[in-house]
Amino acid sequence: ERLRSYIADLKARVRPTTVRERIVKLERALAVLAPTSDRSMFRAAIASLVAVSDRSRKRQRLQDPARLVALGVQLMREADEGKHASARKNACYYRTGLQVALLAMRPLRMRNFSSITIGEHLVHVGSGWQLRFEGRETKNHRPLESPFPEELCSSLERYLAVYRPLLAGDRYFGDRLWVGYRFGPQSAHTLQLSIVRVTQVAFGAPINPHLFRDCAATSIAIHDPQSVRMAASILGHRSFGTTEKFYNMANCIDAGRSYGDVVKARRSAVKQRRRR
Repeated sequence: ERLRSYIADLKARVRPTTVRERIVKLERALAVLAPTSDRSMFRAAIASLVAVSDRSRKRQRLQDPARLVALGVQLMREADEGKHASARKNACYYRTGLQVALLAMRPLRMRNFSSITIGEHLVHVGSGWQLRFEGRETKNHRPLESPFPEELCSSLERYLAVYRPLLAGDRYFGDRLWVGYRFGPQSAHTLQLSIVRVTQVAFGAPINPHLFRDCAATSIAIHDPQSVRMAASILGHRSFGTTEKFYNMANCIDAGRSYGDVVKARRSAVKQRRRR
């Protein structure tokens, strides 16, 4: 039962190939720790975990970034209306809504997104905000700088003024942007679980933070194909080849602004269809 539960939990969060790799590694670890143990149930599980539909499964879960932004805005609006059981619950949903909308427009890698620090990575510039990461903090060791989406600035400022202090209480005085329910910095794991939960409810399939990057690259390829190479800058890749190979299924500051325009146009189109 524990093995089944572990596999079910993995399936909700990671790719089928990753699930199989984890179980293989677990079986190999047990072979070293307890050489005489019966590991037949692990071998049976491994045999059943054939990752034949990994790519098609991912494709089925992709969402238009405009819909993801709309979901984030909806979650923030519901929190403002006090839809949930307590003030702290509303604060959590507002924070998650802001995370969903921001990831849809700035699909950062999870390590960077979860560790955003006010004054270091999130900087107030003029009347707006910027996201900045040094080369030592990014996967490809190149500095990453992008304007915070203009249409989310008021939501960010409301989070900073109202909901973040509510989550921090009188226990956390650090500068991490994302604060969890238990009065401290939100871990990458709980951040991911929150996003998976709300996207599962909204779309019927979980969308983990990393999949937001696939959504961005695919949306650009479909809706703005002449700017498809912009995806490499949006995703922080060294070259378009990496973007094309791993993410495309159908100067960073300029790319960030351009991608924001793409998402904004898509949201307008969705709203017009709904009105009709």
